[in-house]
Amino acid sequence: MKAKKTLRQTLKITEITVESELFMRRTSTAIAALLLLGACQSADDTTLPPPVAEMPPAPTQADRSELVAAESARLNEWFEDKFQETLDRNPMYQTYLGVKTDYDKWNDVSDAKAIEDMEIQRANIAEMKTLFDFDLLNDQAKLSWRLAEYELAEAEAGFPYRHYDYVFDQMRGVQSGIPAFLVNQHGVTSLSDAEAYVARLEGVETYLAQNIENAEYSASLGIMPPAFAYPYVLNDSKGVITGYPFTTDV
Repeated sequence: MKAKKTLRQTLKITEITVESELFMRRTSTAIAALLLLGACQSADDTTLPPPVAEMPPAPTQADRSELVAAESARLNEWFEDKFQETLDRNPMYQTYLGVKTDYDKWNDVSDAKAIEDMEIQRANIAEMKTLFDFDLLNDQAKLSWRLAEYELAEAEAGFPYRHYDYVFDQMRGVQSGIPAFLVNQHGVTSLSDAEAYVARLEGVETYLAQNIENAEYSASLGIMPPAFAYPYVLNDSKGVITGYPFTTDV
């Protein structure tokens, strides 16, 4: 009887052990499945970092040479445009260069025009620095850039003293400059040239009046030629208005 009882107990223990092992296996399998499912979900939910943009290849020497040539050409063209704009504002300079666009006009020498010209020069240099890359210019274009900056610096330095020149003197005064310009620069080879010449004669009054105003302002600042210059200026002035059509004396 004891042997049978012991056998039953042994079988019972074995059965419990087997069931425990099966339970542990099922539990382990379920846990593993849950972990695998969680890992898959985490992988799906993870936002991948954006792809790193590839850096463009460094420009070759040939590429840079093309950039320098293009930028230098652009700057030179810009200088040409600005020169033309300056020329358009100076009829007498046009005549010196043989251009007859404003062949019937004198320069505006008023102080308002001088201030306007200074503002334009400042704006031009500011525009140049905005539109162009100095480091992409060739040596010649860089030199042009520096000269433009130098000219502005010179103009800025001299601008407060623009009334310190002598308007009328014995060397290059306006009183002798007007007839010299008409005789030596204003050529007449056509009817339109002659008409422009007459128009300039008629415009002398306004041009001379502006110069007189400038001279008077300079005098108010104490800027006047030395005393010995006045007889020469008067003699030049009398020579201009002596003879036909001003007088009948020859």
